[in-house]
Amino acid sequence: MSDNIYGVRVRPLELAPGAPLDLQTKTYHGMVINEGSPQHLSIGRIQSWAPQMYSRDGTHIYELGFRNFGRPVDYVPGPGRNYSIVASKVEVWHHEFERVVGFQEEFVDLVAQRDPFTIEEALFHPSHAPGGSPELGLYRMWKYIGCWFTDKNPNAYEAEGDAKIITNATISFVSRIRTF
Repeated sequence: MSDNIYGVRVRPLELAPGAPLDLQTKTYHGMVINEGSPQHLSIGRIQSWAPQMYSRDGTHIYELGFRNFGRPVDYVPGPGRNYSIVASKVEVWHHEFERVVGFQEEFVDLVAQRDPFTIEEALFHPSHAPGGSPELGLYRMWKYIGCWFTDKNPNAYEAEGDAKIITNATISFVSRIRTF
């Protein structure tokens, strides 16, 4: 077990213990929120995180001819679309979703969001330090710029089992850039 750069202790999960590091599965995904200040605030326990930006439409080009009658001869790709993130988060007291992205208090509704926020997503890779002890090193970091909540609702509250509040959110963003 080791700590990542955000102080989160993780136990690497590997289905084939002892496999070379480059062949191990990507099993721990770290998340941080940057609210525009030098400090990074932890978003809490992310249950699911699904960025969507690999979608686009296009247009088929048709020509009349002996061999291609009624069939396309080319495809012209269009602009990207659906730049969004679908996330599910276990809420932490006084660190609700909207607070950790930089807002002062919980929203009454989404009209209360007046400014965009930025999210950084960090992916950590297990590596070995001198002496053979496992460590987690930063592998890749994405920054999502111009984020707006388009949907943010709690799951149904339940009286059975552990009392927990989970928030499901959809976040639209303007662009994603690689920062590491």
